This record gives sequence, structure tokens and C-alpha cells, in this order.
Amino acid sequence: METTKNERIKRVLEYKNITQVELSTILGVKKQLVQNWVSNFQPVPDKYILLLIEKFTEHYRDWE
Repeated sequence: METTKNERIKRVLEYKNITQVELSTILGVKKQLVQNWVSNFQPVPDKYILLLIEKFTEHYRDWE
């Protein structure tokens, strides 16, 4: 089963044991935007998935 971008955000939060506020700081976005992604209210733009891959390479190495 394919993982959505929004699900990947949730997995990063769980895997790294960080809060939405911490992730928003890492990505340089408002905390409400991360909340919208986690709640599936907004799609996650590709540029933030690429930034996550860069920041958390060990988590993404098996994902394509």
C-alpha cells in the first residue's frame, strides 16, 4: 500500500518523537500548516517532503 505525503509527515513525527511545533520549526513553516497536513486538511507540497528527506535521511532511505 502506498503511503501518502500526509501519512509520511505523521510517521516522521512518530519516528523522531517530535512535536508538530518542533517539525514546523525544522521546516520553517507555521505550526498551523503542520497541523493541517497531519489532519489531512491540506496536501503536503513536494518541497517539504524533499526537505524532510534531506533532514531525516535515515528514515527515508527505504522509501521511494
